[in-house]
Amino acid sequence: MELNEFQPLYKQLVLFIRKQIDEGVWPPGSQIPSEREMCEMFNVSRVTVRQAISEAEKDGLLERMHGKGTFVTNLKINQALQQITTFKETMSMRGLNPSTRVLDEYIEPSDLKTASVLNLTDGEPVFHLKLLGFGDELPMSLYFSTFPLDLGKKMAEAARNLEGKGEGFSTYDLYEATGYVKPYMVKQTFEVDVADEYIVEHLKIKQGSPIFIVTSIFYLEGGHPTEFRKAYYRGDKYKFYINRLL
Repeated sequence: MELNEFQPLYKQLVLFIRKQIDEGVWPPGSQIPSEREMCEMFNVSRVTVRQAISEAEKDGLLERMHGKGTFVTNLKINQALQQITTFKETMSMRGLNPSTRVLDEYIEPSDLKTASVLNLTDGEPVFHLKLLGFGDELPMSLYFSTFPLDLGKKMAEAARNLEGKGEGFSTYDLYEATGYVKPYMVKQTFEVDVADEYIVEHLKIKQGSPIFIVTSIFYLEGGHPTEFRKAYYRGDKYKFYINRLL
């Protein structure tokens, strides 16, 4: 790499790191040269190298492991927004082995907001289902879903059956497993937040880590709502994108 006197050295090193990763010279999981080696490679100070590595770490390119060195992170999962892709498909396309665990299931009276979303009367019983999705045994996403009571019972039964088979799934996959009509439409909002203690514990991420929150309401073709769901995705593992015509 030829250094450019008009650009900060650490930024040039970040571009070099990114190029090495993009071109497959440094594949995911591989260890990059030590700080001393990079200092010698580019004839720069250790301060410059550390600043570049910190910047690349913020960008999700690298991960420092205490006592071991600095490694290239696994590439993020690209999740398209213009179409619904099942959890199993998403993991499989990334070369990961999907599996899902049922964390919790329970019935309680609906509050006013939930009843309104699901077109129920206030206080009518609803069924809550919590799922934890894994890729290669690494927790990737949490699903908190609420259904009308009868549908929720069927969804929970289907979830337990698929869990017992070691399969990966989200609630979207369960409609077919129950013999229920698949949703026709979904309304979604996307947010970024900081993980709370519950999310940290189950997704095995550091306190204060960023997460994507996707709130979804699923509808049948006639406009009848079937599910109110909040999904939490690891910010270090997911990237959402959309293609638009101009």
